[in-house]
Amino acid sequence: MRDPLKQRARSAVKRAITAGVLVRPDQCSRCKKPAGTGSDGRSLMHGHHHDYTKPLEVEWLCFHCHVEETNEQGQYAIGERNGRTKYPEALIVRMRELRATGLPYAKIAEICGCDISYAWKAVTGINRKRAA
Repeated sequence: MRDPLKQRARSAVKRAITAGVLVRPDQCSRCKKPAGTGSDGRSLMHGHHHDYTKPLEVEWLCFHCHVEETNEQGQYAIGERNGRTKYPEALIVRMRELRATGLPYAKIAEICGCDISYAWKAVTGINRKRAA
């Protein structure tokens, strides 16, 4: 289950943006580059929390700086889209080791407690939807 404090902080930022209390800037506070928008039209400017107990205190970072920041904090590992993952890098390394022994993805998923598609993506580093 996700961290409820983190969820509340994210929700507070979304509500504040909608209400006009917070305004998402046009440029990253670190690299000063414009963030742009994703293919779905959403802004790639992220409000990064350094302290979830202060939900409206965010540092506005572009996607790349945000991934860099969270990787430094050890929050993200290889895997899911947008830099997010459910599993730590050590588990992904373990999945790759198991695959190197010849185990099928179904068995790797069973051992590691994830679904087969995630095991495949973690081991190969390829997102099936993009590969197809």
